[in-house]
Amino acid sequence: MEQKDYLTRQIEQMALVLSKLIGRLLNDDDTPSIDFEESTSFQELETELNIDFHALIALSNDAFLDKLLNEHHFTTAHFESLAEVFYLMLTKKESNNQKLLIEKALLIYAYLEKKEAIYSTSRQQKIETLERLSQNNS
Repeated sequence: MEQKDYLTRQIEQMALVLSKLIGRLLNDDDTPSIDFEESTSFQELETELNIDFHALIALSNDAFLDKLLNEHHFTTAHFESLAEVFYLMLTKKESNNQKLLIEKALLIYAYLEKKEAIYSTSRQQKIETLERLSQNNS
């Protein structure tokens, strides 16, 4: 029982951190330097969730999903939030890891398209935007 309670608290904390970061990225009127913004977002995620996101996005696609699903117990809501964080980082600022972030965000959205029964026009619009960004970076 104690193990389950700990896991539940960790999952709830993850959702809270992701939603706070999304809120911060959406309401950011200041435009700090590109490196600072990416560094701050990743540092906040790494500190709060104990995940090395620079190493995580460098993983192969299968290893990326496997790690989030099996080690960090991501739910579809967590994946949706993480994809949103990546999307906001990409559309608001240039990123040193732009190609990797685009790839992982598209991977997450593809995963969500398979797992969720409900079609999302918002998700589809984000996928199209990310695909355009990917083509512009090629």
